[in-house]
Amino acid sequence: MNPRSTQSIQNIPEDVARLIAFYALPSRPTPSRSQSPVSLSQVSSAWRNVVLAASELWSTLYIFVKPVDSDTLDICQRQAIEWLMRAEGRPLSIFFRFGVDDSLRFEPDRDELLGIHNFLIGLYPFIPQARRLGFGMHISTNC
Repeated sequence: MNPRSTQSIQNIPEDVARLIAFYALPSRPTPSRSQSPVSLSQVSSAWRNVVLAASELWSTLYIFVKPVDSDTLDICQRQAIEWLMRAEGRPLSIFFRFGVDDSLRFEPDRDELLGIHNFLIGLYPFIPQARRLGFGMHISTNC
């Protein structure tokens, strides 16, 4: 890493760095490593400190769970919990969408519904903070 790039963030006042991070947020923030705030946290330790200390960056979460299987649900649940904990009690906007691929049926099966139920139970502690909460299911077909 270029030492000058690390020095430059250290010379920016923290409130300015937080504003930069805020304006770098996509309209629908996800836990993707290629999107802010996660991507900014990987630039340097200075950026990581700024981003992790800025609870306002973590108050909105969009998460798309596909496929709806136990491994994916576990990973997405861990990501969501970690993200929402960083909001540090701020009001939350949380949006979940579950994707089911199946051209032969038009509703999720019992195991998928049970997995979604368990996923949501794990996020229950954050519900009192939620000011906006959205759920959706996308069923794609090959038709």
